[in-house]
Amino acid sequence: CIWGIVTGDTPEAAERLIALSGKPGEADWSAFPIDNYLASTNFRSPRAIKSFCITDFAPMSCRAGTLGRWTDAGIPESDKGAQKRFVEAWREIAPELIVTSSHATQYNLEMPYGKGAIIAADGKFWALGESEFRAYIPEMRRLNADPAAFRAYNEKANFTQVPFPPKGKKCVWVAAGNCLFGDAAKSAQSMVVTALSHYGAKQVVGYTVPSWYGQGGWGTLGAFYFSPIYTSLAEAWYLNNQFILDKISTEKADSFDGKGCRYDRDVVAFYGDPAFHSYIGESGNALAPWLVSESAEDNTLEITARGSKKGPLAHWFDKRKNFSKATLKIDDKSFPLTPQNAILSNDFIWIRELDLGAGKSLNGRAKVVFE
Repeated sequence: CIWGIVTGDTPEAAERLIALSGKPGEADWSAFPIDNYLASTNFRSPRAIKSFCITDFAPMSCRAGTLGRWTDAGIPESDKGAQKRFVEAWREIAPELIVTSSHATQYNLEMPYGKGAIIAADGKFWALGESEFRAYIPEMRRLNADPAAFRAYNEKANFTQVPFPPKGKKCVWVAAGNCLFGDAAKSAQSMVVTALSHYGAKQVVGYTVPSWYGQGGWGTLGAFYFSPIYTSLAEAWYLNNQFILDKISTEKADSFDGKGCRYDRDVVAFYGDPAFHSYIGESGNALAPWLVSESAEDNTLEITARGSKKGPLAHWFDKRKNFSKATLKIDDKSFPLTPQNAILSNDFIWIRELDLGAGKSLNGRAKVVFE
C-alpha cells in the first residue's frame, strides 16, 4: 500500500489534490507526463523539452536547456541573488517537475550559496534578495505565524511575490536535498502547504527533519528518473523506502551507510494522492533507461535496456502477483532471483544489478519468469 498525506490550507485545497481536473470531486486518473524541469541544484536531463537550474558549481550561476542542448550563464550581481532568475524561469518554463536542494526550513528555501531565498507567508511565495533575506530571518517565525503582521512588514519591505501558476497548471516537487521542507509544522503558511494549496503542486516529497545522508530524498529522485518509463513519483518514493530497509538489513549498524539509512528511514514525507500518476516523459532527446512490459498470459516481464544497459532495475507491477519463485532469463541463460540479487514482493521487483550490455545479451533484452 502506498500512502500519501492529503492536506491544504483549506478543505477545498486538500480536495483538489485528488482531482486531476483541479475541481473537487472530479477525478480523472489519466497519466501526467513530465517534460519541463526547474531546479535549484544541478539537475539536468536530455529527456526534458525545457529545463533550468541554479547550479551548485559556483555562486550566481545557472544553466538553461532545450532538448538536451545547454547554455551556461552567470547571474548579474545587480539581481542581488539568484532568486530573481529562478522565479523568471519558473514563469517562463511552467515546469511539471521542481527539484530543490540547498538550505531550507519549514518556511523558506535558499538558493545555492545563500544567494537569495523563496519564503512562504500569507498564502504566497515571495522572492527575497540576499540582504533582504538576512534582515528577514530574525522575524521569520513571528511573521509567518501572523499574516496580518507580515503584510504590515511587507508594506515597507516590498518583497516580490512569486506569481501563481496559470489556472490548471500542475507540477510535482521533489525537495531532494532540503532540510525540513516536508515538515508542514502544523502551519498553513509552510512551504509544503503553500506549494500544495496555491502553486499547482499535486505531490511533494521532502524531509521532515534535517538532512545529511540524502538517500531518502536523492534516492527518491534517482528511482523516479532511472526506473523504467511510466514509474510514478509515488512508486519511486515507495521503492526507495524499500531500498533503505534492505540496506538496513545488510549494512552494519555502525557503518556510514548503516547509520545513514537508519536516519533516513521514515523521515521523508510524501504529500498528495499516490494515484496521481506523474512520470518522467521522453519528449526530449533521450529515453528512459528501461522499458518493461508485463504478460498476464505466461506471467512474465519483458525487459528492454536502453542507454547504458547496466544498473539496478525496479518495477512496480500492474497488478499484484502471486508466485513462489522468479527466474531471470538472458538469451539462453537462466539466473534464479534470490535475496542476494533481488528484492521480490507481490507488488514490485528490484533487481540489484542488471547488465544487458555488450557480450551480456544479444539484443539488450531479458525476461523474468514467475512461477
